[in-house]
Amino acid sequence: MSEVDMGRVSVTLPTETIRQLDDWASAAGLKRGQFTSVALVVGARILARQLSPESFMNAEAWRGVSEAMGISAEDAQAFVQSRKAS
Repeated sequence: MSEVDMGRVSVTLPTETIRQLDDWASAAGLKRGQFTSVALVVGARILARQLSPESFMNAEAWRGVSEAMGISAEDAQAFVQSRKAS
């Protein structure tokens, strides 16, 4: 298995939240650090999809949306990108 560059993120949470994380990690059979790392990535992806769903769309999704709108997938992507730039 290849090495992955890792970094560190520090967050401050209410003690009650930390207790919940400890309980969830224990129930999952993970250490707190392992559990919170996974939770951070999963939660960040969910939030990012809410804020910028088009960033997560594959070619098939673009085709489906554009077909429903009656335009080409390329035109749909170009429109979204032009709106993001403005």
